[in-house]
Amino acid sequence: MRHIITFVVLLTFCVAAQAQRVSHSFRNAPLAEVLTTLSREAKEHDIVFIHNELENCRVTARFNSLTIPEAVAAVTAEQPVRVKERLDVEYSLGDLSVGFNGTAGWNSSRSRREGFRAVDVRTFNYGPTLKIGLPWGLKLATDLTVYTNRGFSEPSANTTDVVWNARLSKRFMGSRLTLSLDGFDILGQLSNITHTLNSQGLTETWHNSLPRYVMAHLTWRFNKEPKKF
Repeated sequence: MRHIITFVVLLTFCVAAQAQRVSHSFRNAPLAEVLTTLSREAKEHDIVFIHNELENCRVTARFNSLTIPEAVAAVTAEQPVRVKERLDVEYSLGDLSVGFNGTAGWNSSRSRREGFRAVDVRTFNYGPTLKIGLPWGLKLATDLTVYTNRGFSEPSANTTDVVWNARLSKRFMGSRLTLSLDGFDILGQLSNITHTLNSQGLTETWHNSLPRYVMAHLTWRFNKEPKKF
């Protein structure tokens, strides 16, 4: 598995059993140069810079035996950092397919400014997936995802929502015609409010969205051969 670390916007990593550790000392060095140095030494991570004024950020830091994510956090102590990890696992046997999807995220904001309150927001999205063939040529696909937010100072933003979706389908006429029935957010727990943490602060966004619903689809597939001259 190859990991990607993106400064400011995205930091993705995977904790290995034997994590790589580095030691460095920097004095008033450009942040781009510091991250480039760490990137060259990283064996399990890629570090990508996307800050428009990265050269204007200067770093003075000294650390010993830190993992790559810890070292990046140490040199970007006053910069907003987002950490995200994703896991996808799937096992198939005949008409049966079972999987598990999960993401874990961490948003952090620090500052030496007097009165500044450090922010650490954690998000977890995880759940199983299932695809199975049923009698009479029916196929069922379903997934259950738990969306969890923790660490917000506003209690209403620390939510746990369970979202269950399902699709039942059947093919006709040699798979050219497919009839599907979708159930979206069957438990009715999907929230239309999202919270975003960045360098400007915490933003709460309200969306106009459809609540849970059931929808039928009829799909016709056809092939048209080009004319031969």
